[in-house]
Amino acid sequence: MKQCTRAWISTAYLLGLLFSPSPLSAAATSEIETVFNWAENNFPGLFPEHRTTQIIDPWAFRFYPSTGIYTGIKNDAVYVLGGPWGTDSPTFIATLPNLLTQIQSEGGNGSVPACRGTTEIPQSMVLTQSGSVVNITTNGQCVVIDDPESADFCESPAPP
Repeated sequence: MKQCTRAWISTAYLLGLLFSPSPLSAAATSEIETVFNWAENNFPGLFPEHRTTQIIDPWAFRFYPSTGIYTGIKNDAVYVLGGPWGTDSPTFIATLPNLLTQIQSEGGNGSVPACRGTTEIPQSMVLTQSGSVVNITTNGQCVVIDDPESADFCESPAPP
């Protein structure tokens, strides 16, 4: 009986872990994307190509193989590792809220490179780009589009 109870509790705990929502909310994911995109747009020597954000709880990060630099966010703190910051341990840059305030106050561009002018996209939408593919998701949230006629959030880039 004791072993059966232990197995039941272990199974319930495992199912709870598997089906629990991710701690990163849609708003947090959008804010993380804004910071990473802003870094790519403003520091192309350090973050030269657009990379996809990876999430390994509690980290959200991007890796830039050409420079060997990681940029990551953990618990609302922004870090970098590699390049001029060394590889011993992540270097703290700023808190996520402070960096977002700085980006907004300077009129910084935190948009996906293929989607300039993303300030008109509803906040609950998250844009990510992998190569020439842009994904727009609401992470399961219902989003009302005020003007469906102007729902083209990204324009196709001009051919080379």
